[in-house]
Amino acid sequence: HDFPVPQELAREGKQILVVDDEHALAEIMAQALQEDGYQVSVAFDGYEAGLKMATLRPDLLVLDLIMPGLDGFSICQRIKANQEGKPTKIIAMTGFVQESNLAKAIECGADLCLAKPFQLQALKEMVTRLLGEARSLPTQTLGLERRRALRVRAEFPVTCAPVAGMSSPGSAP
Repeated sequence: HDFPVPQELAREGKQILVVDDEHALAEIMAQALQEDGYQVSVAFDGYEAGLKMATLRPDLLVLDLIMPGLDGFSICQRIKANQEGKPTKIIAMTGFVQESNLAKAIECGADLCLAKPFQLQALKEMVTRLLGEARSLPTQTLGLERRRALRVRAEFPVTCAPVAGMSSPGSAP
């Protein structure tokens, strides 16, 4: 009906919502996933996550389990209890890795669990596994982690020659 579509709803590609109360970690994960071509939004608590889930309807939720207020377990349960949320894939992550936490996350609806700290590559592999596609942007937008992986070790020969005017090899600067 020619209604204007908000910018965040008009995006193409798979949508991911990263939810973590650690701001720096959430931003790092979002940037890493954006580099792979995904559309990524960030929420820093459970309430903000609920609002963004309702408007964005992401394909994947990367969710911290232990947060103040509304925790990841509750968010998982609420998403999977809602008919519109059932198709959403969930990667639950926690720094409190205990068998009971991991089992409870799966019971609440998480598809995979990730223990903090983790390598960004492990997160990317889980995302690809759940969304069924690997995406990447052109090489000129590679992030720091990817650029480091592409570095090649170079060895250059070093030759020493006496400096004119020096009387002994030990007196060279």
